[in-house]
Amino acid sequence: MMNALEAKKFRLIGHAQRYVVGPWEMTTEAFIKSIKSHLKHGYRTFRKVVSNPPQNCQLFHANVRLDPDPNDEADDVYVELRMRANGSLDITDAHSHIGPRLPK
Repeated sequence: MMNALEAKKFRLIGHAQRYVVGPWEMTTEAFIKSIKSHLKHGYRTFRKVVSNPPQNCQLFHANVRLDPDPNDEADDVYVELRMRANGSLDITDAHSHIGPRLPK
């Protein structure tokens, strides 16, 4: 995943794109930086099990911190990732568990 992010072989699609550029008012670069930090620090990323998985990819999900304050859980967001067989990454979903807007 990190290789795909570093090589800029990723797409921000679906709910991920809508939330990041919409209500969260983040740049794609800032959002990707948060995911890179999550992976770099070895925080958990889980394989997602679904009954009918898409072909030629592996599904993962993680709770990624968008706020640098480690004592504030409000800015942790759920992120879904699809690692494709060609080495590219699709970020398909991102949402906050406290509603559509992140607290300011």
